[in-house]
Amino acid sequence: MPSLEWNKNTWDKEYNWKLKGEEWSQVWGSSEAQWFSSIYPRIHRFIGCDNVLEIACGYGRWTKFLMQYTANIFSGVDLSEECIQYCKDNFKAKKCTFFRNDGVSLAAVSVNKFDFVFSFDSLVHVSQEVLQNYIQQILSLLKPDGVCFIHHSNFGEVLKQTGVQEDHGGYKHMRDQTTSSKDIYDFILDHGGKVICQEIIDWGGGDSIDCLTTFCLNDAYKGISGKRIKNSRFMTEANIILEAHAPYNNL
Repeated sequence: MPSLEWNKNTWDKEYNWKLKGEEWSQVWGSSEAQWFSSIYPRIHRFIGCDNVLEIACGYGRWTKFLMQYTANIFSGVDLSEECIQYCKDNFKAKKCTFFRNDGVSLAAVSVNKFDFVFSFDSLVHVSQEVLQNYIQQILSLLKPDGVCFIHHSNFGEVLKQTGVQEDHGGYKHMRDQTTSSKDIYDFILDHGGKVICQEIIDWGGGDSIDCLTTFCLNDAYKGISGKRIKNSRFMTEANIILEAHAPYNNL
């Protein structure tokens, strides 16, 4: 299980950021292809708003897209000083601010309320305890009709079902193995939130080791009851995007 110390050492000391995170989008062809074909369709109803918060922004792989849909305040947080410095140097719009945190706290951005909170391909590496701590803070930071979209581990459910500490492809992907989608769903409800949708997805190897959870405050989006979807073709989607969409990025 990746610890907080592992995350700090990996992303601020050991990892070589020469590709600026683009390496993790190569299955889709590029971050541009992944954003417009895989991420944007899932969040487009919630962006185009005033204030946006990105958790674990890294080198800004998604920042460069999110900030285009932000009218007022864009805030990014990350535990890596290298990542935060890069974002400060490269995203200089007046609306953009970036903060290094300790991998747990969102106190640096607590003076604002947000219409949209986003994290993708990062919180899969944090423990269930850290993820739950973030969710509690996110709920306190959302505007009354604000929405959060986070990508997190579901390896706890896979481990419970298979008893194997790697997926069927033989990979571990450094996912937290204590987190399950159902636990996160219940936690959100228990702390005054409401799940709009949970999409349980495969990643790389074969098992449904990840989850995309979209949630809001309990009084928002009345009439919506949380859907739980199992999508075992998420990586098939990535392959189709690589073949059919990504070539257009080079035109």
